[in-house]
Amino acid sequence: MPVGSQLDPFVSYLQQRWAEGCGNARQLYQEIQAKGDGGSAVTVRRLLIPWRSDDPAARAPLPIPKWRTPSPKECRWWVLREEKKLTEEQQQFRTLRLAKSEAIRQGRELVQAFRGVLAKRQKAGLAEWEAKVQATELKEFTSFLAGVQKDRAAVEKAITQTWSNGAVEGQVNRLKNIKRSMYGRASFALLKARVVNA
Repeated sequence: MPVGSQLDPFVSYLQQRWAEGCGNARQLYQEIQAKGDGGSAVTVRRLLIPWRSDDPAARAPLPIPKWRTPSPKECRWWVLREEKKLTEEQQQFRTLRLAKSEAIRQGRELVQAFRGVLAKRQKAGLAEWEAKVQATELKEFTSFLAGVQKDRAAVEKAITQTWSNGAVEGQVNRLKNIKRSMYGRASFALLKARVVNA
């Protein structure tokens, strides 16, 4: 292992895990990554080479844990979803991400706070949420806040009123689906008949 390697702070931990019977380089690399930046997986494999030659019984690698790298969309929902709706593996992933990234932790808190304002219909809570966003430097939220402030009256109505344009949007979507199914094969009169009779 090169002198001054990023792996130096984790050597004692790796020796302990090796003594416990864990000889899988990929698993050990993932474990030290969860504790901090331990360099690359190649560095871990190089460190284990002399250990394997000293211990023939350890040459057989342990089974690699079944872990599929989540997509960015999955990561987003794992961070935002309620804990009871996540698997144990997903909860562990979220805990690690929140611990390693202050921006992700702040973003999650802001999303949860905004959800609370909408759920409780507290117009006063909107001002508190705006102050929290302004105190951060998350450009995604400051951009969203600019849109909220631009149409503040409509946002406040959406928070306090029970009315929604959901029914109208549903009818528009239904009309578009009917229109697409008839594209290039029927007249406006037939389209009108289908919409009205449906």
